[in-house]
Amino acid sequence: MNTDMKNSLLVIFICITFMTQSLWAFIGSGSGTEGSPYIVTSAAELNDVRNDLTAYYRQTANISLSGYDSWTPIGTGSATSTAFTGTYDGNGHKVTGLTITSYSSAGAGLFGYNRGTIKNLGVSGSVSATATSAGILAGLNYYGTMQNCYTEGSVTSSSNYVGGFVGSCSYSTTGITQCYSTATVTATGAGSMNVGGFVGHTNNSGATISECYCTGNVTNNNTTSANANTGGFVGASALTISNCYATGNVSCSGSRIGGFCGFASYNTPISYCYSTGTVTGGSTIGGFVGYYNTGTFTSCFFNHDNANMSSYGGYATSAPTGITAATTADMKTASTYSSWSTSYWNLTNGSYPTLKCFDESLPVELSSFTATVQGNTIVLNWQTESETDNLGFTLERAEGDGAWQQIASYQTSDALKGQGNTSTTTSYTWTDAGVAPNSGYRYRLGDVNVAGTVTMHSPIAVTMTALPQSTELLNAYPNPFNPETTINYQLHKDSQVTITVYDLLGRKVKTLIDEQQAAGSYRTLWNGTDNSGAKAASGAYLVRMETQEVTQIQKVLLLK
Repeated sequence: MNTDMKNSLLVIFICITFMTQSLWAFIGSGSGTEGSPYIVTSAAELNDVRNDLTAYYRQTANISLSGYDSWTPIGTGSATSTAFTGTYDGNGHKVTGLTITSYSSAGAGLFGYNRGTIKNLGVSGSVSATATSAGILAGLNYYGTMQNCYTEGSVTSSSNYVGGFVGSCSYSTTGITQCYSTATVTATGAGSMNVGGFVGHTNNSGATISECYCTGNVTNNNTTSANANTGGFVGASALTISNCYATGNVSCSGSRIGGFCGFASYNTPISYCYSTGTVTGGSTIGGFVGYYNTGTFTSCFFNHDNANMSSYGGYATSAPTGITAATTADMKTASTYSSWSTSYWNLTNGSYPTLKCFDESLPVELSSFTATVQGNTIVLNWQTESETDNLGFTLERAEGDGAWQQIASYQTSDALKGQGNTSTTTSYTWTDAGVAPNSGYRYRLGDVNVAGTVTMHSPIAVTMTALPQSTELLNAYPNPFNPETTINYQLHKDSQVTITVYDLLGRKVKTLIDEQQAAGSYRTLWNGTDNSGAKAASGAYLVRMETQEVTQIQKVLLLK
């Protein structure tokens, strides 16, 4: 190939790459700003977050990742240039079915590298890694913030920096607050180091972890003489940890093992923390800390009945102070913690201390809040999982970036009246007819309890487009796809709509839509299953839309 041809191909490649990047658009609703975040409602939309790592996102429904055999973390490759730097608000929802299998790059988790903000999110699943920094929520929290999140499941790694919540936390001025993990943690490498029930490794004393806890057992199969640095809460710590606890058992064949912290170094301040699990292992074992270098401990406790050893296993220059070995009875006595703040802790006789931040519950547990354009109206739907003393709801609307205005209330509309007290799921709907074409709107709900207190929930955004000029089946995206694709279509007038998936032999696979719908723009998802719920085979399929006006067919390709 001559030089001119090579240069021409290079120019074409650069142009295609630039066009592909510049034309990318989030497949869900919203604009990616703080006032109008991208709305994440499905696994496909969560997967699309990786294509814009700087935007604002809000999750408005629980999401299952069971269709992904092995999830690729969001924000991979570099903690500086390709990390997630935006804001992801789980809005109190959960991601389940996370599966990561033998991940061979650093940073294994739902997120790989986080330099932004992740909040109000629960994640459940299993993470398996062969490289450093593995956790369920994120592999590495680097200059990032994590608030009000939790993890469940298991983390297994043959490398270093392994935690049930996050693998490593470094260089953050805010760090991790009001989070917890119930995940089990297992390090399988002969030289695995820095393994903890909550976080494996922390670095830089400017960061903080506060009001957090973990309950999962920690096992490190380190069989070498290297320092294993394994703890019930943190493996190796060099930052401020306060008002935290660990209740899991800790086992390690190597050295530096502690019920709370394996290795405390670099002026580590740990205060008002405790551990209750058993501690077993090779050498340099402590009931609270395995090996102490520098730092301070303030009013920390561990259960001596379970650990059956001294507070520390070894130290560099002087023995640590500020750690108390206590019996089970003493650790369940409120007066033991006389210097602890009741602003953070529930201190009652007969039980271990618990954190108050996890006790408070909202009057209404809102599980979803969505807005859909139907004809010349916007239909709002929301669902509650439980209600406590709930009189009802107020509904506010803002056009564009304008001020909020109340447009409906339980006092004027029966559709917004609450259920009082209930632990069952309740669905609500309200139609806003006072909207104009080609306008963007934001909506937010407030629930009102019997005392008159109003609790506002996170807003959602929707754009009211003009009515379509034709009835048409639009392009599915992504196509090819795995595990699901979004099928877009529009109706020029009110119609009975049927959308069905067929195989290439004309056999019906799945009926997606079969109902009367108002004029407007719509979308539906096909998750690659048939009408019985079984997964369809990989290959080409035909999507057929039929109305009174038109019949249109589009080919889609399912990959496995």
